[in-house]
Amino acid sequence: MQNASTIHLTRPVSCTAPRRVGVVGHERALRPDEIQLLDGIPVTSLARTWLDLAAMLSLNDPVAAADHLVSEHRRSFAWPRIARVPQVPGVRRI
Repeated sequence: MQNASTIHLTRPVSCTAPRRVGVVGHERALRPDEIQLLDGIPVTSLARTWLDLAAMLSLNDPVAAADHLVSEHRRSFAWPRIARVPQVPGVRRI
């Protein structure tokens, strides 16, 4: 998906889905906790984005991506692998 040139935009159900070249428009009723501001731009939360991606990927892809984000380990060679996301209660890093 990293080479995809398509942007997915979601608008509230009360608005029409965006239609532009290179854009896939969606209409979705989002809860307030599913929207965050990133540099003043409303984006879906990490959890909402993860659920949307999981619907588009095979079972192994989200598992591999999650492992990459949350696992960390010390190695005797090269640099230590540090998790990319902060500690989440109830999730154990390995």
